[in-house]
Amino acid sequence: MPAATTYSYNPEAIHRLSELEFKICSYQGCACQAKWIEEYLDLGLAHANSSPNAWQANSIQRLFNTLLKAIRNPQASSSWRYQCLDYLYQPYFVLKQLYQQQPLRKCYLCNLLRSYNEVQPFTNKLDRQLRRI
Repeated sequence: MPAATTYSYNPEAIHRLSELEFKICSYQGCACQAKWIEEYLDLGLAHANSSPNAWQANSIQRLFNTLLKAIRNPQASSSWRYQCLDYLYQPYFVLKQLYQQQPLRKCYLCNLLRSYNEVQPFTNKLDRQLRRI
């Protein structure tokens, strides 16, 4: 009989993840707050790694969606949106690897690739704006 996987629920970490998620999605300042994103990703990936396998992809997808939401926020400054874009690759590559290992999740991989490619026009627009400066 296989050993049961233990899941360590940490309410303080979950609460901090929620706080950071709100800050990241609603931030409208110009100063870059990379420490928020780094802490959010560190906590989120640690939480996902301690989660049962069935929840790992969902936890990481939430990280990806939070950063994507911040990038798409028209009220956020370009510098903040670009900073979030710089960190988007981390949950993207973890999810991509998870989905590639699970053939039944091929449709999830297609949706992930579509979402990631949707931000490319934003990247090009930001690059043009930054070149003018």
